[in-house]
Amino acid sequence: MAMLTTKKTKKEKTIDTIVVILLTLGAVTMVFPLMYMVLSSFMTKNQILSAEFTLIPNPWKFGKYSEVLAKPEFIRGVRNTLMVAVPVLVVGGFASSLAAFSFSKLRFRGKNGIFLGLLATMMIPFAVVMIPQYVMFTKMG
Repeated sequence: MAMLTTKKTKKEKTIDTIVVILLTLGAVTMVFPLMYMVLSSFMTKNQILSAEFTLIPNPWKFGKYSEVLAKPEFIRGVRNTLMVAVPVLVVGGFASSLAAFSFSKLRFRGKNGIFLGLLATMMIPFAVVMIPQYVMFTKMG
């Protein structure tokens, strides 16, 4: 089987190179805060708060993780998070897959209106709903 190959022009190669450079800069910009956060977790408090910017800890401090993991509050927090997150993910994923199937494969009256209503509610930012939701949960106890 013959494979078709097309030669790129010099202009296309230049554009591809510029796009790769911009995407690489964007990726480094996005990943750097995470990388700095992880590396600073191995630094002393004085290294973090000093005016001199350092990326690599000197000396490396590994005791903070064992100190945090030994606290029962941390373990309880992880357990509570999992108890809330796992059922929400399972039930939400199941319900979303049923809704996605019905919107994509089934034909019924009002489908477009219901779908637009669903999309409209998804576009509401959480900050708008947060305070009324807090008040409602407070009244519920």
